[in-house]
Amino acid sequence: MPSTGASRGMLVDNKAILARLHRLWQKNFYPIVLWIIVLGILLVISACHQYRRSMERSLAVRKDKENEEEEETLNGDAHPDRRTSSVQCFLRMLLSEWNILMYRRTIPMWWNYRMTIAEMLFCSGYLVVLLVLGLVDSNGLQYKAYANRCGHLATSQIPLIIGLAGKNNVISYLPGIGSEKLNVLHRAAGRSALVLALLHAYGRWQNGLKGHNAINTPRIIWGLVALSSFTLLTLMSVRPLRNKAYELFLATHIVLVFTFVLAVSYHRSKSYPYVLVGWVLWAVDRLGRCLRVGILNRLWLNFNPFWRNPASTATVELLSADTMRISMRRHMRWKPGQYAYLIMPTISFLVWESHPFTIASVSDTNGRQENELTFIVRARDGFTKRLLAHAQRGRKRQLAVECAMEGPYGCPPSLAHFSTAVLISGGSGVSYTLPQFKSIIHDVRNGRSATRSVCFIWVVRHADHISWISTALASILATAPEFINISIRIFVTQDSDSADQRPSKPLPSFPIMSIAPGRPDLRMLLVDEIERAAGEVSVNVCGPPSMTQTVRTILAEGPVAGPVAIRRGCPPVELHVETFSW
Repeated sequence: MPSTGASRGMLVDNKAILARLHRLWQKNFYPIVLWIIVLGILLVISACHQYRRSMERSLAVRKDKENEEEEETLNGDAHPDRRTSSVQCFLRMLLSEWNILMYRRTIPMWWNYRMTIAEMLFCSGYLVVLLVLGLVDSNGLQYKAYANRCGHLATSQIPLIIGLAGKNNVISYLPGIGSEKLNVLHRAAGRSALVLALLHAYGRWQNGLKGHNAINTPRIIWGLVALSSFTLLTLMSVRPLRNKAYELFLATHIVLVFTFVLAVSYHRSKSYPYVLVGWVLWAVDRLGRCLRVGILNRLWLNFNPFWRNPASTATVELLSADTMRISMRRHMRWKPGQYAYLIMPTISFLVWESHPFTIASVSDTNGRQENELTFIVRARDGFTKRLLAHAQRGRKRQLAVECAMEGPYGCPPSLAHFSTAVLISGGSGVSYTLPQFKSIIHDVRNGRSATRSVCFIWVVRHADHISWISTALASILATAPEFINISIRIFVTQDSDSADQRPSKPLPSFPIMSIAPGRPDLRMLLVDEIERAAGEVSVNVCGPPSMTQTVRTILAEGPVAGPVAIRRGCPPVELHVETFSW
């Protein structure tokens, strides 16, 4: 009998040891599985992006040669002849339905914020994958089986969260997705990590906080500090708060992230690999940004009291009561649609505080000579409101402000292979569509674009605002080839309601430009351009949320740009919405 009891005891001990070893294996293996999934998705996206870029270049050149060899033919119904096989038509219909479902239909999240179905599925899917990896094979959700595993999975997200927060990250360059758009993955990883951290804390609490896991031990205290700072960090990052008080969001973000990562290091020593990778990514990003700022703005010249550094200033010009033009010259190149960060120590609360603005000009040289960068900025709250007040205090309409810039950033789409480009903007959103307009004309003139029709639509409040871009429009139209069809349609919203509609400045006059009062009928304009297009159509919109949502809704309609339109013979339509969010 004693031997039988001893055998049973040894069997129980062996099972306990095996169960503990199995939990240790799960804790270390499942984070590796997660990283394999993430890296695999990024590699697939990168491969697709590189393949698409190469196909777009070759397609643009081939279509441009075809356009030079023969003119477009029209059918008896005054529509271009678009001959496609049944297989091509079917594939285009599937792609159109996919784009409508995933990228054009949106779900309201906050008062003025909506998410696409693709973003919603990605965020929820990422959380589901983490929960499955954290809770699977846990013996009926036993706390001891999943508590430490969830904590380890949450820790494994540190490199991804910190890496995606930086502007100079490999994750952004490889798939060709701008860091501002990868913020979706950054936020999804952060919120999913918080859920796992809460499950880890709940499981440890249910197991009992005693012995070496007592509440007063340093390890548990540091764990509570990490959880508290991470929870507060997530609450301070909600969209209404970060949009309303960006400076507060930025300062608390930096302090709380540092506290969280430091506390995790002391809470669990085996998390050092993930923490170390996170610190390395942060240091690489900061070093890259400092080098960009120093080289682009030649900051070393500021230490010479006898030599004024023209590359550390910018000119601020008042365009209207709430809009400014910021101009500077730098030795750099950029793509149309990219943005840069501006640092103005005399305006900002914090010396290192930087704010992104879309570059409203096009680089004319190869970067070895100075290019002029211009930014059209509408004053809202915070930094832009203080800058406007500073400019209004000056007696001159233009004044010089200490300014350093960092950039360029962003991965704007290439429009070279599209037959028709529709550029829609509202107010200061013209800083995105105007460079795209100029780039299209430049590429067409040099045989690098297949675009043969451009429709430029701009909605402004007052007719005086047209003077913001009148010189640039005149320069673009002066170099436009005769064979490209250009239409410029400007709509003035508030002047139409006033008694005196005469602008204070003479309006520019171009034969292809029309100025109309009121808001545009975007549906009619888009249908007209799509019906007349000889090939693929690219619709680009940059403006207030109401405008972008209207365009999404119109292009989500089947008869306009859906499978019904494709079956009727209309060309495929691709939509790009340029928005920037923190």
